Amino acid sequence: MKKYLFLAIALLGLASCAKEEVAESNKPIHGGEVETSYIAINLNAADNSTRADDGFQEGLEAERVVKAAYFFFFDAEGNAFPVTATAGNPATGKGEGVNWISANLNNVGAAMPNVSDIKDAVLVLSTYKGEYPSQIVAIINWAPVAGEQYNLDELYVATGIQSNELGFVMSNAVYSNGTNAVVGTPLTGSNIYKSPADALSNPIKIHVERIAAKVTVTAKNVEDNRFKVQKKGDDSGFITLGGINTDVYVQVTGWELYNDFTQSKLLKDIDPTWNNTDLGFTWNDDAYHRCYWANSLTIDEIGSNDFPTTFSLGMGITSNVNNGTYADNTYTYVGENTFSDEKNRTKVIIKAKLQKKNDEGYEDLKLARWYATYYAGLEDLLTAVANTIKYQYYWLDEDSQKYVYIAPEDLTVKKVDNWVAFTLSTEAEYKNWYIRNGDAYDSKTDAEINALLANIEKALYYDNAETLYYVDIAHLGYALEGTHTGDYGVVRNHIYNVVLNSFGGLGSPVYVPEGGLTYPEDPTNTGDYVSAEVRVLSWKLVNQEVDIQPNN
Repeated sequence: MKKYLFLAIALLGLASCAKEEVAESNKPIHGGEVETSYIAINLNAADNSTRADDGFQEGLEAERVVKAAYFFFFDAEGNAFPVTATAGNPATGKGEGVNWISANLNNVGAAMPNVSDIKDAVLVLSTYKGEYPSQIVAIINWAPVAGEQYNLDELYVATGIQSNELGFVMSNAVYSNGTNAVVGTPLTGSNIYKSPADALSNPIKIHVERIAAKVTVTAKNVEDNRFKVQKKGDDSGFITLGGINTDVYVQVTGWELYNDFTQSKLLKDIDPTWNNTDLGFTWNDDAYHRCYWANSLTIDEIGSNDFPTTFSLGMGITSNVNNGTYADNTYTYVGENTFSDEKNRTKVIIKAKLQKKNDEGYEDLKLARWYATYYAGLEDLLTAVANTIKYQYYWLDEDSQKYVYIAPEDLTVKKVDNWVAFTLSTEAEYKNWYIRNGDAYDSKTDAEINALLANIEKALYYDNAETLYYVDIAHLGYALEGTHTGDYGVVRNHIYNVVLNSFGGLGSPVYVPEGGLTYPEDPTNTGDYVSAEVRVLSWKLVNQEVDIQPNN
């Protein structure tokens, strides 16, 4: 049996038509009398949700929870349509007050593949006769400022993608009807009735979607997340180490995001003139009340704190990587980012260990590469460098008064971007240094020696065998040949499943990213009802299989 929670609401309306005595203009004359209206909310709870195939995922219960719902009303032009008024207001117009009301919602079932949850509410409108709003927008788990009116264009504000108290923020699904963007759900005479029962017989369906996207990373067909680095051509070993062909393995240990927004626009921002050819995919799906592309916030709108220019290299990579094609238990949430330039795309940073086989299994491989040669760690690297420059760099032994050429222990490295540069060790700075000039030796300060060493070819050094890779998150256009606007990007209500297929390179030891006429009427108590059925759109799944640094 349906129960109704009646909330007293004073509502004035505009623009759409009731079933009886329709006004011919949006400015009927009234006497300033305010009627009491009601909102009846269905409290029945029934979750018959099922899993979906064909490219949609319902997601987790926490991602579908609706704890707060606000309904915003507008006229046909998107102006705020106040839903509270005070008796005695001027005899024309909509009155004053906020243009939103709140309601609690409960599950009444689900209809996959496109819908995760269906919530049901009955909004009871007692209006000045002939005055009704033209469109309605539902905002879920986000609260407006008390006492504030909002025009439709003011709901494109930047906001956090989820609330610790309420859950995931959702808003009206936005799409194109072929000519215009459909943002607010239209209200017509067929939606407005004289009783709750009649309203429930023909509810208006409001589709909402999360303003967050979801990213997950999986490793495909490997054991312990370990990949053998693939070499182009023969299978004689990926690198030569000490004269021996050596296979290198990449064991993925975690991942995190870079250029990840924690905010999106509250309402999805689209351009109805977009076309499938430029984007690289069918971007609009009006049958499902949704689309698959958006204009994201600019860097200026989102703020520097939400658009990081550095990447955490240490223990910040805490996510796990699971085997399989899709897993719910390793993921993160992110705001929309549809920047096309490479440096501003949202990226997945992969953290891994370089390894080689031994008699007991695998061991970490602390590699260095200088010019085209690989070395088994820092000591071997410094030995090679010292042997190369030893006939140029000398220090004077005070006891023997002999010049001694530079040795590996006189050198160390310092990080410079993705590389390491060479410099004197702490102990070597206490020595008196010289540069050989023919048969002569020219005295140099430690600073001068370090300046000369800085000009030597820099090396790659995988300290603690750790390496990093990155993958630009691809969108739906990526699967097609050619270059499209929609090849890369993160769009709300999508799951981006990045599947690691293979590795063909050793990665980077350090990742440093280089941002009418009035129709007169007297008001009567019409007691009109609008039934609103809120549908939460399910996640759209985007699979992206990647070969990291392929050698082919």
